[in-house]
Amino acid sequence: MKIGFEGKLYHGTAGTAAATEATNVKDLTLDFSATEVDATTRANGGYKGYVRGLKDIAISGKSNWDPADAFLAALKTSFIDGTPVAIKMLDVVGGDGPDGDFICTKFPRSENLDGVMEIDWSLKPYAAASRVMDWSEPTPST
Repeated sequence: MKIGFEGKLYHGTAGTAAATEATNVKDLTLDFSATEVDATTRANGGYKGYVRGLKDIAISGKSNWDPADAFLAALKTSFIDGTPVAIKMLDVVGGDGPDGDFICTKFPRSENLDGVMEIDWSLKPYAAASRVMDWSEPTPST
């Protein structure tokens, strides 16, 4: 069993491996799904039959607002300019998770009266990435 705080999020320049740990991150969510393609034929005995279509992935999280934070600066630039950022989200150091170039699709700032300002951000794989989305696997121990 793994505990949430063991997870790691890394960022970097698009087209390169994400190597800088993003530490100003609160809760993270990895949404991994796929489309359902109806492949029903008469051979399905009166039931619909499906195959898995394209996979979809989204990473979302919250961070305390800090204009000097390099990770938030990269996400802000990605959102405003439409440019990608390298992202790797692992369940533990050297673990598994998505690794690729992403684009920031959501970057709202909340300013609660009784709390710190927060950014609630979302990332999706970048369509024109030179580094295609991949799934990082744990490094086997020897």
